[in-house]
Amino acid sequence: MDYRNPDQIEHTVESLIKQRVMGLALGYEDLNNHDGLRQDPDPLLALLSDVADPMG
Repeated sequence: MDYRNPDQIEHTVESLIKQRVMGLALGYEDLNNHDGLRQDPDPLLALLSDVADPMG
């Protein structure tokens, strides 16, 4: 159960878990690498992350 205030949630628990699993699968062991992944131009990463417009 997610006990966070719904008015202040930007990312769902599901999306955060997906991000962590994909980062580990791609060899990014540290959480600080996820900010760099966000800037990755690979549309496949965006698609796997449920981004509405994977091409940017």
